[in-house]
Amino acid sequence: MSEKPEPREFINDLLAKQRLKEQAEAVCKEYGLNMAMFIQLYTFWSEGYTGLEAAQTLGIHMATVRRYDKTIRKMPESKVQILIDCNEAVGRCVQHRK
Repeated sequence: MSEKPEPREFINDLLAKQRLKEQAEAVCKEYGLNMAMFIQLYTFWSEGYTGLEAAQTLGIHMATVRRYDKTIRKMPESKVQILIDCNEAVGRCVQHRK
């Protein structure tokens, strides 16, 4: 059985997740990205899907996939990492299997 975190630790964890979420939202706004779309595409790409496979599975236009790919490749790695960290911290990773 897992132990309950101390109230202070729990609150600090929530605050850290909220700050990370706010940073991720700022990055998305700065680059014109939708966080949910980023997470879905990132998940597909990390599982080895091609852009075309991701577009077909999500039911989106290939131009959207290309725009996200181009934008993400131009972003500083630190900003991409904020988005990835937010996804992992909040636990919103969408799992897909080929």
